[in-house]
Amino acid sequence: MKTKLISKTLSIFAVLSMATLMTGCFDKTPPLSPTLSDVVESTSKNSVDVSIKGENGSKIFVNGKDSGTKLKDGKNSFTLDLAGEDGEKSFDFLLQDEAGNKSQVVNVKILKDTTAPKIPVISTASLVSKKDKFEIELIGEAGSEIIINGKKTTHKIDKDGKAKLILDTSGKDGEKSFTILAVDKV
Repeated sequence: MKTKLISKTLSIFAVLSMATLMTGCFDKTPPLSPTLSDVVESTSKNSVDVSIKGENGSKIFVNGKDSGTKLKDGKNSFTLDLAGEDGEKSFDFLLQDEAGNKSQVVNVKILKDTTAPKIPVISTASLVSKKDKFEIELIGEAGSEIIINGKKTTHKIDKDGKAKLILDTSGKDGEKSFTILAVDKV
C-alpha cells in the first residue's frame, strides 16, 4: 500500500512540475515599450533623473546595456549621465521581461548646454527718442528669452538671432536706463 501512495504522489508532483515548466516556456509576448516621464529637453546639469513605467519585474536596458535595475510595482527612477561636452545626448530605453522578451526601443534626446548666451547687442543706430516709446533691435542667441530691468518679458530672440523690442520711455524728460539680458533655454 505504501508503494501505491508514493507512486501516486510522484505522478501528481511530476504533472504539476511539467505544467509549471510548460507555462513558463511559452511566454513569447514582449513587454510594452517603457513610458518615461520627468524628461527634460535641455539642462546644464551633468545628470538628470527620469521616471520609467512598464511591466513589473522587467529589467531596464539603456543604450543596449543592462542597467542592473528592474521595475518594482511597474515603475522605477533612473539617473541619466550627461557628463562631458555640451551637445545632444541620446538614450535608448527598452524593457526585458523575466522570460527574456524585449520591448520596442524608446529614444530620448536631451540637450546639455552649459554655455550662457552671448550678451545681446543693440543694432539700432540712434538711441535718442522724443516719443514715449523707443524701438530697438537686439542680436543674440536664437531662442533666448529677454529680461528687461530684471523682469521677464514675452519677447524671445527669433531663429535668425534677432528681436525687436519697444521700450517705454514715458514720464519726465531725461535719461532712461534699461538693463537687457538674454537667457537661453537652460
